[in-house]
Amino acid sequence: MTLRLVVIAVVPAMGLAMFASDETIGRRQAADVAQAIEDESASVRTLVSLRFALAKEQIPATALTFGRSYGLSFQELEQILLAADPDTATGLGEALWDEFRSAQATTDQLLLELGDDPRFAELEGLVAELHVAVSDAPLNDFDGDLIVLYRKVLGPLDALINELFTETRDQFDSSLDTNELRAALNQMLAAHRAGRAFAELLPYYYSALVPELSEELGQGRNQLAEGRAVYEYLVSGFDQTLTGRTAAVWAQMQSSDRARAFDEAAQSAINGKSIDLTTDLAQVTAVTQSGLITLEDHGRLLEAATADVGEAALDTRIQALESFTDAMVLLMVVLAFSLAVVYYVGRSISRPMQKLSAYAERLSAGDVHASFPKGSRGPTEVETLGLAFADVVANLRAIDAHSLALASGKFDDPILNEPLPGRLGRSLQASVQALTQSINDREELHRRLAHESTHDGLTGLPNRSAATFALESSLSRAHRRGTGLAALFVDLDEFKRINDTNGQAVGDEVLRETARRLAELARAEDTVARLGSDEFLVIAEGIESIHQAVNLAERIRDRIAEPFRYAGQTIVSSASVGISLTLDAHSSGDELIREADLAVHRAKGFGQSRVEIFDGAMREQVDTRAQIEADLVQALKHHWLTVHLQPVTNSETLRIEGFEALVRWKDRQGNFIPPDVFIPVAESSNLILELDRYVIRKATAELASWPVELFGELHVAINVSGRHLLDRSVVRDVAEAMNESGLDPSRLILEITETVLLSDMPVACGHLEELRAMGVTIALDDFGSGYTSLATLRYLPVDILKIDRSIVNELQPDRGQSLVRLIIEAAHEFGMTVIAEGVETDMQRELLCALGCEQIQGWLVSPAVPPKQARELVAPVAG
Repeated sequence: MTLRLVVIAVVPAMGLAMFASDETIGRRQAADVAQAIEDESASVRTLVSLRFALAKEQIPATALTFGRSYGLSFQELEQILLAADPDTATGLGEALWDEFRSAQATTDQLLLELGDDPRFAELEGLVAELHVAVSDAPLNDFDGDLIVLYRKVLGPLDALINELFTETRDQFDSSLDTNELRAALNQMLAAHRAGRAFAELLPYYYSALVPELSEELGQGRNQLAEGRAVYEYLVSGFDQTLTGRTAAVWAQMQSSDRARAFDEAAQSAINGKSIDLTTDLAQVTAVTQSGLITLEDHGRLLEAATADVGEAALDTRIQALESFTDAMVLLMVVLAFSLAVVYYVGRSISRPMQKLSAYAERLSAGDVHASFPKGSRGPTEVETLGLAFADVVANLRAIDAHSLALASGKFDDPILNEPLPGRLGRSLQASVQALTQSINDREELHRRLAHESTHDGLTGLPNRSAATFALESSLSRAHRRGTGLAALFVDLDEFKRINDTNGQAVGDEVLRETARRLAELARAEDTVARLGSDEFLVIAEGIESIHQAVNLAERIRDRIAEPFRYAGQTIVSSASVGISLTLDAHSSGDELIREADLAVHRAKGFGQSRVEIFDGAMREQVDTRAQIEADLVQALKHHWLTVHLQPVTNSETLRIEGFEALVRWKDRQGNFIPPDVFIPVAESSNLILELDRYVIRKATAELASWPVELFGELHVAINVSGRHLLDRSVVRDVAEAMNESGLDPSRLILEITETVLLSDMPVACGHLEELRAMGVTIALDDFGSGYTSLATLRYLPVDILKIDRSIVNELQPDRGQSLVRLIIEAAHEFGMTVIAEGVETDMQRELLCALGCEQIQGWLVSPAVPPKQARELVAPVAG
């Protein structure tokens, strides 16, 4: 008996010990991961600092070779400069040489910090070759192209930085809080890219003044303008995104006049202002000093960013080590507890149980007069067990009465509080009270679940179903009282951008703060609810005029627009408000919500932070949309829709390589109904799925009917709606259309928009991967009109990127090229083909072709035309 009890006590204790041991091992592994992340982030910091040091080498080295562009030795140029301005030119060569050697020393020191890691062996060899090339002879007699030499090192170094940064992020462990480290690494790379871009501006500035400086810098002012645009783009969000030491250094840089002085000089050079270096040496020297000092400021910014990374990595490792320490302490406590349990069982339970067993044997033998053994050192309960039998009958009678009270739901019956006789009675009394409390707790749980089913968990406001019920109740009261009522639909502006930019935690706080502010503005008789996502509803009773409703809506709009602080940052949001008003309370709740929703959509269409009222004109629009929807059902049923084709051509040769299929509709009276009228109606209902299927079948069947030997293997691009892409049927619909038409899947392109892809990326990307597996090509349409960043492109299952017509319209010889170049280079980096939409002039085509855009589409070639006319466009080329 004793052995069994000891085993019963030891087994759970051993289980706890094993659990604590596993937890300790897991925490140790997390600490090792944190150490690896810290080591990798240190290597990233060293590589970024090395990149900056090489940039600091390049600038004085370029200056030392400057005289070569005039056919002068450095000594001859220095004599000319001394004659022009002795104070400025004296010691210029020595100062530049010292600056170059100092930067070289910094580079060598950083290479030593990289150690013997084989990943950096090739980089170390490239830097050694560079230093040999620029050190064998005086730089002022150097015949090579320094720009090319340095780019041979800087290009692989940039690729290595990106690769190591990706490897560092891939090591992030889900058991660690790595958000701070992730943000610090991103911040360091942003500071590195900004400093890299600024370092290129000074050579570009010299090139703008002296076009003969080198063949690489021969583009002069254009290259300076493009470099300046790239730099401004890279630092455009620093005021909102930088944190910690980096933010402080950036604030100091912004308050300095040095960067402004260099910027003004660069703009003057871009505008074509000519400077004679031999007579305007003081001005060029001042600009150079401003540029170099600003570059030093970027060095400080990079140092601050790397310090922030180091601190974040250290914090991550400390967190992991502290977690490991806690697990070790837990293990020790559990082991000590296990030993104590074994000892307690052996001393306090097993021996008294042996006596109790002997006592039970005597009772079983009929010795009912046997007394419980005295003098036991066991628990008190063992000694008093015998006394409990005398109270059993009385307690059973009392328990019967308690059971009847509980069964009838009389939880306040006085009998439940009457004490039962004896020790057993007190134990049973406690059980009854526990049972009563359990029943009360269950009732409270039912009430809480009922509340949660009708309220939003994040904000605590009533949800959509509760709001609909409350609105119907308010309408009934308003009807009885003869008063008016207003439904105010509040929709936050650009909430997705706030969520994506600042994180979900900030997005949740914006929703909670919005709910608090709406509750503050609401009166006692009003109802505030959250309909879903970033949409709220305010039900205002007792509204006597439209002006009263508008006044409330404007106060809501203004209150939400007030900034607030959260997690050390200032958050600013705004909202648009749609008003649906009834002064006779004869409308239904669903109608009021739908009308308020339409009003808020119109408000967003006119701009952000607006108030709009649902009026007669909007009601007429609703009726019109309903009629269009009914007519569209008939048009799909009777095949009144047609598909027109717009050519997609090679940007250089204008050879037609494919078409985009666009749906067109003429009603039974022959009236043309524009796509921007009926497509939004279809998208607001499931008709968009039928419309997509119709166009896919028509377009694939049309192109499959064209003889390949006459027209070639042209492709056809078809737009797919967001609702269709997120629906599982999209894969089946495309497969059925390909089987029916017999068209090779490689000739089909499905176009999707940024907004569609980002609305539910996991589902959308899953369907796109299935379509790509069939051989279908995917194109990202209207790029530049949404929020997709260039960095996000690498993760998207997309083969073609189509630049939005709004960006093409801004393309001019003197502007717009930098952005288009960035988009095209990013797309090519990720293996995508680029098509420009809305090309209307030869100038746009030539610029796009020069920037690397492979294909164009627009009225320059042809608008969308019927299939027969489209064939005529291709036939001469094929013939």
